Amino acid sequence: MRDPSAIVGNSTGWAPFTCERWRAERVREVSGLAQHPYLPAGDRPELVPPSFLSAQYVDAFALGVPDAPARLNGGNACRWLAEVRVGDALERTSTVVDAEVKSGRTGRLELYTIETVYRRAGSGSARTPTTGSPGAAPPSIRGRTTRRR
Repeated sequence: MRDPSAIVGNSTGWAPFTCERWRAERVREVSGLAQHPYLPAGDRPELVPPSFLSAQYVDAFALGVPDAPARLNGGNACRWLAEVRVGDALERTSTVVDAEVKSGRTGRLELYTIETVYRRAGSGSARTPTTGSPGAAPPSIRGRTTRRR
């Protein structure tokens, strides 16, 4: 049987990511945040909802996480360091930071923790020092993907 910890440290490298309006609208609809500052108003684009970046797809296969009959998201945590608005050009990278094996009622469970870091496109810095207000950008989002085998 393969050792899940063998993929800890695998990373996607930096890739472009644009905060597209249709994605922000979809997250806003399901989160119930149809209010200021998450709605268009005036000449500035609206802020993306707080859960926007954590709701984006991370290609676990590209990180080496094996396929499974069931994949579950065990939760997300976000840390906002700057505002992110619809239309903002960002870069992101995802890294497997932990792998754990547990025994469940139906057999072996492999738990992978994937950290995704966002930064402003072209900034070269993953940490943008600004306020930690709720409408600010999370350079660090951790998601846990559960694999049952």
